[in-house]
Amino acid sequence: MCTAPRVLVVDDDKLVASSLRRALRGMMATCVYDGRTALIAATTSRFHAAIVDLRLSEVESGLDVVRRLRGRNPLLRIGLMTGMPTMKVGFDASVAGANAVFSKPIEIQSLIAWISSTPTSERPQSLEQTKRSYIENILASCNGNKSEAARRLNVRRTSLQRMLHKWG
Repeated sequence: MCTAPRVLVVDDDKLVASSLRRALRGMMATCVYDGRTALIAATTSRFHAAIVDLRLSEVESGLDVVRRLRGRNPLLRIGLMTGMPTMKVGFDASVAGANAVFSKPIEIQSLIAWISSTPTSERPQSLEQTKRSYIENILASCNGNKSEAARRLNVRRTSLQRMLHKWG
């Protein structure tokens, strides 16, 4: 029996959360608006993936929610969304346990593809794999423009080019 993926959307902005829920048509998306409710939902229901906003509120960080979700379910696919994509955010997200980082505004097709894709293994990605995935997502959101991607990542263009060359 094939069922639609269940997705947990965690964002304190109700308009953003409901917009994501509507955009994820064909999937069973559940919206929650704070970290505590997200942890309760993740404990009482089984989700295929979770999408967590970096800045949930003045007192709550999306990174803390990612850590706690990862602690409760090591196999849950967790994506972090941010309006400020930098290398530091990508690094902090991977250390917290996020599998991917998405910059706002989110490209819905890439988000749906990420949720729908089957992980190649049950183990979480390595830090290098997470970094590569994050940079490739930023580059895609910039339509391949390396100068713009470097600006968003807050790195020099030549450093970005070296990383991309290293990965082939």
